Amino acid sequence: GDTVPFTVPAELYAYYQWSSPTGGTLVDTLNNNSAFSFNTPGVQKVRVIAVGFCKNTADSTKTITVKAPPIVNPSPDTLICKGDTAILSTSAGPSYIYTWSTGEHTQAIKVSPATTTTYIVTDSIRSVKHCSVSDSVRVSVQPFKDSLVKDSICPMQSVPLDPSIAGAIYLWNTGATTQIISVS
Repeated sequence: GDTVPFTVPAELYAYYQWSSPTGGTLVDTLNNNSAFSFNTPGVQKVRVIAVGFCKNTADSTKTITVKAPPIVNPSPDTLICKGDTAILSTSAGPSYIYTWSTGEHTQAIKVSPATTTTYIVTDSIRSVKHCSVSDSVRVSVQPFKDSLVKDSICPMQSVPLDPSIAGAIYLWNTGATTQIISVS
């Protein structure tokens, strides 16, 4: 989808016919200057025919390689408890340059946000300027309750424990898997 400019030396009284036999789209032309857009990766060609005053012609073809756009495939959005760490990564290969909104430049990063935070990762192809794609990962932070019960209870009393964390899967040290358990 990038636009690539092409220029040939100007000749007095000449006009220029621009084309791309491999499927590029002519997006701009002004005599000896043109610009093409290429949406298909691979070898592409641009052809120019210069027709002079005395009907003499010059024909030239330029071959370029269009790289596939980078792939950004970050970790899915995730939920962590306050104080926990999440590992975020992108699955693009080693020929990419990674830039996270944290300033890190590695394929994977560790984050421990205090509040729900969205991280942006940009993957760029190492060998091609201005060829990058960005995506985001949201890390939602579930605050934990400071205290589930009173500090003390009387003998023979029981008290329910209910962390009330939406969407959570529960596994208590008693082996119970319900949201609420009763302890004495």
